[in-house]
Order: sequence, then structure tokens, then C-alpha cells
Amino acid sequence: MRPEVGLGKGREVSLCRVRDVSPSAVVEWLKCERVAERIGIQSSNYYVGCMKSFMSWLVKDGRTDRNPLAHFSGMNARVDVRRERRSLAPDEFSLLLAAARQGKPIRTLTGEDRAMLYVLAASTGFRCSELASLTPESFDLSPDSPCVTVGAAYSKRRRQDSQPLPRDATTILCPWLESKPAKRCLWPGSWVNHAAKLVKTDLAVARATWIGSVTSSEERQEREASTFFAYRDSAGRVFDFHALRHQYVSNLAAAGVHPKIAQTLARHSTITLTLDRYTHVGLYDLSASVNSLPPIPIENDGTEAEVLKATGTYDQAGPGVPTVVPRGAENGAVLPASPRLQIAPNCTERNETTTDRVDVTPEGSRTIRADRHDPTSDCITEETRGAARIRTGDGGFAIRCLSRLATAPDEM
Repeated sequence: MRPEVGLGKGREVSLCRVRDVSPSAVVEWLKCERVAERIGIQSSNYYVGCMKSFMSWLVKDGRTDRNPLAHFSGMNARVDVRRERRSLAPDEFSLLLAAARQGKPIRTLTGEDRAMLYVLAASTGFRCSELASLTPESFDLSPDSPCVTVGAAYSKRRRQDSQPLPRDATTILCPWLESKPAKRCLWPGSWVNHAAKLVKTDLAVARATWIGSVTSSEERQEREASTFFAYRDSAGRVFDFHALRHQYVSNLAAAGVHPKIAQTLARHSTITLTLDRYTHVGLYDLSASVNSLPPIPIENDGTEAEVLKATGTYDQAGPGVPTVVPRGAENGAVLPASPRLQIAPNCTERNETTTDRVDVTPEGSRTIRADRHDPTSDCITEETRGAARIRTGDGGFAIRCLSRLATAPDEM
């Protein structure tokens, strides 16, 4: 933290002593740094966290009686994304590796060394400093569970991390590792501070190879006008060395790995960081996902006869078969009637020729009234019956009228 920072117009912020620390002074200092484009909002929030932690330690150690920044909060870093990264498709990544192998040495790293560096970064998600610390002894290439281990001193989490290796990455790395001296860093030098330059250079070679692979002048012009294999694409997204870590997490998501497992492999503290910042989904992935949805049921537009033929029920039941309201009609039950039952000629009028006022239900155990105004009779007759209304459980009458042939009740 600079002791004195000029803010313009003669204003300065002095943070030399603990008593100088206040929320307003910190706000002014951070604003000066952002205006000068020395830091962004994300870095500003990191400074806020460090200052709050320092002031909390002073309170715990008895050096001050209060923390003036206890309720100080950072800004929304999402509105100031300095670098939005992207991932490469498998065929694009293959072209990048081919370009790296053919490229000249950069920062003491040969083309083959850079290709192996990219393979390991995209297969483990390791950061620059973690990759720079690896030696041949860091690898365990056993067929059952190959892995690579980073020491606690070089891991961002300050603990030893062992990361499993994909089998295809193991196949590529094995011959290269055999040629490396023991107990020596695989990628020595100061390339860590210039990692973005490595990727930028190899991307330019891959783009030039891609443009020169066509013979048509029109297609060449189209490729030159596109941002394919450019460091920054048309959407403003970049592909630098740290984008290889994004590539790793995006490949895990594309492979259908459970989010919790992806978070563990990425060594993130929260699942939000894994899914929101490091996972990049393309249109191809979205199309593959929607194509896995269940098919939409399509109605058969054929005639009713064709539908019946398809189900094997065509011409099985004749027309005009009435329905009978069985016991339990108050619950909405409706069953098909016996073929012997026929609809009365006029079910709305009382049959004057019928002397019997009592009918028998199909079960032969319940009586029904022929006229709702007449009392129920105790006698049961088995002679031919005329029109009848069936009383329902709710006090109403069914609209169906039944006419029975001259048969015994047990034949119904």
C-alpha cells in the first residue's frame, strides 16, 4: 500500500499509520488505483479483503481497539470483467499442439516442450507456477491410476495435490518424460511470467497454417476476415495460458462429470466458481443436450376406423350399445351394459302399459323405482319390464332408461 497517493486537484490520501485507516480513505485510494488502470475491480476487492484481515489481526493482538473496516464491502466484479476466456474445440486444440511442435523455441522452451506443457495443463487444470515446479518424479504413470502430484509449497491451496491423469494424456507424456533428466524441472526458465506470450505465438502459427491450407482466394479471404484461432475472438473472449484451465473444466462438463466431482478436480472452494466462471458451453454442446430430450408424442391423424384396426378392436362392438349405471354411480362409475339391454323407445314418458313398478338390478339384489312419485314396493317380479329410471346416490335420477327382454334376471 502506497503511503501517499495523489488523486488530482491537490488531493492526497495518506495511509501511513493505523489511525489513518478509514472507509473513506480506503475508498479514495482504491478509486485512484482503478482510475490509473493499475488494478481492476477484482483486484480492488482482493485489497479490501487483505486490509480487513490485517485490521482484524490488529484488534486480536491488542494493537487497536476497533476495526474501522469491519463493515466495509467490495464492489461487483462481474461488471468489470477484464478478460473473458474461452475454450477450444478438440480439433482446434489438436491444431494448436501441431503448431507448437513446429514452432521455434520461446523462453528456452522448445516446440515439443510447449506441446507437452499444453497437454498437461489441459489434462489437469494446473496453473503456471504448479506446472513449473514439476519434475519427472512428480509423475506416477502406473496403468491402474496414473497421476501427477504438486508440492504444497507450489499449490495455491498450500497443500499437496495429486491430480489423476487421463489415459490418452499418459500415452502422450510417457515417451517425452523418458528423455528428461531426473530431479530437474521439466519446464525451467522464466516462462511463467510470459506464459500468455507462449500461447499467443503458437496461436498465430496455427492460424497462419489454417489460412494457408486453402487454395481458393475467396475462401482465404473469408478465413482472414474471421477471428478463428485469434487471441481475441469476435465476442471479445481471449485464449491465454490460463484458458487451458478453463479448457480442462469445460471438458469435464462436456463429458457429463458430476458438478461436485468437477469442483474437486478443479480444486475450487465453491461450486459457483467451477460452473459460472470456468465452464464454457458452446452451441454444439447445447444442441447435443436438447437432442437427448424425450421425443414429442405425435397424434395419429388417421380415421377412427384406421385407429381401431391398428389396435385390433375394429368391428368388435356394434353401434348403439347403451351404458348402464351400476352400483356406486354416485362415484362416477359407468360400465357398458349387456348386449340384451336395449334403449326404450321413449325414456322420458311413463309406460302406461306396464303394470310392474319395480325392477331388478343386474345383481338381482337391489330394487329400483319405476316412478319417482310411487313408493318402493317390497315385491320383486321377474316378468317383462318397461321403461325405468334408476335412482342415484345424490337424490337424482340417471338419464338412461332400460328395457329388458323377457328373460330371467340371472341371465342379465
